[in-house]
Amino acid sequence: MNLETLIPPTDLRDYAKDHGWVLLKEAAKDRLYVMTNPHYSEAVMLVVDKLAAMEGKSPQAVIKSLLEVSDDAIAFRVTTPRPDERSLPLAFAGSMVTGAQQLLMASACTVLKPQAHHPRLRRTEAQQFLEAARFRHTQPGSFVLNVSCPVQALDVQAPLLPNEADASIPKPANEGRVSLVRIQHDYFPQIEEVRRALRSKQQHVEDVFPATVERLDGEMGPDGKRAGEVILRLLTADGDDLVRARANLTAEQYRQADEAHMLDGAFVKVTGKLHPGRQPRQLSDITSFELLIK
Repeated sequence: MNLETLIPPTDLRDYAKDHGWVLLKEAAKDRLYVMTNPHYSEAVMLVVDKLAAMEGKSPQAVIKSLLEVSDDAIAFRVTTPRPDERSLPLAFAGSMVTGAQQLLMASACTVLKPQAHHPRLRRTEAQQFLEAARFRHTQPGSFVLNVSCPVQALDVQAPLLPNEADASIPKPANEGRVSLVRIQHDYFPQIEEVRRALRSKQQHVEDVFPATVERLDGEMGPDGKRAGEVILRLLTADGDDLVRARANLTAEQYRQADEAHMLDGAFVKVTGKLHPGRQPRQLSDITSFELLIK
């Protein structure tokens, strides 16, 4: 059946107008029929329901796909064998978010400069990519951390082929065959014991730390100068990773932190006591704070 010959365009236009659609006059200048519906949400739901029926999905699944059509979405799922399980340890949930952030930062750094290990996840482009990521709604039946990364989050062009970059990473032998890593629920107590054992040995560290300024949260004082809390990204003595730390600065220290924050790639040298705990950790007893121009 050829609907184009059975239903003239003018009849389709009149039918749509009777059902609330409005003809856009701007398109008529180019001899085009472009129509809109004031009840947009109802029209969208009609389309969603139709797509759901055609694809054999629920309307909620179609809406989720539509919201992420321009994103590269990743789901981090923690499954449990007990359907009545309604919670996770808060510390575990926090470490899950931190792990997802580190994974995304490492992925962005690998795209920009492929290598097997990134000892310092501090590239400006990678931080920009992480800030553009969004926390999506969770799904019923398990604990899900949905991360949505806009495809156009960066204004840089990554190399398309490995030989276009400074270095290349060999492909793993099981590439294409492993798409899911499972950690059994029974292992959670043992993992928690190891975490507590390692954490109990942590002590505060008094040292001089090279750092970058990640965020400024100070307030204006009566003297018209800003001072207070900042978030720093410290390079520890072992050099294995960067540690996010919270510190309270004087007005003069805050001025230098603000200047470092405005200069791309600028470092500061801060002397203080780094306390153990979850990030951002506390950096106290600050005796010196100095801007280092790269």
